Amino acid sequence: MKKNFKIIYGLNVFLPMTLCAMEAQPDFNPKFHIAVRQHLGGRHRNNQEDTFVVGPDVIGIFDGHGGKQVSEHAAQHINRLFKEARASGLDTRSAMVHAVGAIENHFNPQSATKDAEFSAKRPSRLTELPPGSTVVMLGIDEQGMVHIGGVGDSRAHTFVKTEKGYVRLRSTKDHKPCRQEEAERIFQNGGFIRYSARSLGANGLVQEMEVSRSWFSLPEDFASHPERYHVYITGRVGDGPVPGQSRIGNIAMTRSLGDVWAKKIGVTAEPEFLEPQPFDDNTLFFLASDGVSDAFDDSQVEELLNEFMPLDDQELEKRCEGTYPGMAVDNNQRLSMVARLIGDRVLRTMMDDNVTLMLIQKAKNQEGK
Repeated sequence: MKKNFKIIYGLNVFLPMTLCAMEAQPDFNPKFHIAVRQHLGGRHRNNQEDTFVVGPDVIGIFDGHGGKQVSEHAAQHINRLFKEARASGLDTRSAMVHAVGAIENHFNPQSATKDAEFSAKRPSRLTELPPGSTVVMLGIDEQGMVHIGGVGDSRAHTFVKTEKGYVRLRSTKDHKPCRQEEAERIFQNGGFIRYSARSLGANGLVQEMEVSRSWFSLPEDFASHPERYHVYITGRVGDGPVPGQSRIGNIAMTRSLGDVWAKKIGVTAEPEFLEPQPFDDNTLFFLASDGVSDAFDDSQVEELLNEFMPLDDQELEKRCEGTYPGMAVDNNQRLSMVARLIGDRVLRTMMDDNVTLMLIQKAKNQEGK
């Protein structure tokens, strides 16, 4: 059987497919039970920039911004690049880093990438502010250890099932300019960091303030009310933050794929990884774009899992009635219904962003062991 990538146009989804004699069906890794839900988002959204991949080697979500070109390329090519890197002798984590780097090189006009397939498709010119994307990805090595890495503000959580329910063990950290270690790299490369208070200014206007390198300080209530503020990086034409200088762009994360202009001010595509962990029957992985994490924080995601996972199949089916199904990819009915309910809950909260989420468990064999 020949394996390739089937592109489902309009949904921006890339799925490895097994082409059989009679039918085509998703070629899921038999080690996984997996369910994916993807929604366009709020009523103000008419474009889908999220993509995802369910691959034989790498599973991931890519949240595009400024267009879908980067997230599409990432989803389409990451498994091929990973496989080539592993064949060259790299270990699992190094191969994941290599694959992300190769995708990043494709969108850098100054990069002399050796990937012939990419080179043939390299854009002849890039606009002043080309698109970008996040990535959160999962790979498993020969010893059964799971490696999770991310770039940007898409997020991954690791949960373990206990007698008291699902408990969150660890989560990836968003690459945001409010992380001081991330901000320092931006300052070192000549970037500037600003924050704006949303609708808190006089007459309802948005107030903006510069964050100083020598006095890295956000508002006192930022930690307890981060939703009130938008912290972002900006580049300018000129040497400093003086009146009259024009911005060359804004970005709300300190690491991303693409975003060529921002690489000049310290935005990088280097993935940050969680510690590897074994993949056992009591483990559940939750991957999501920021359409989910902007609606629910880490503890609320844990509450959602513990609300839906204990329900029996009959109750799950009942609760799924009347919910918006969205784009669904799965190989486990029960996990699919839980993902559908979580996605529907997010849609009721998140007004204006694409939403993609994944639930991943270890598959049981036919004896249920």
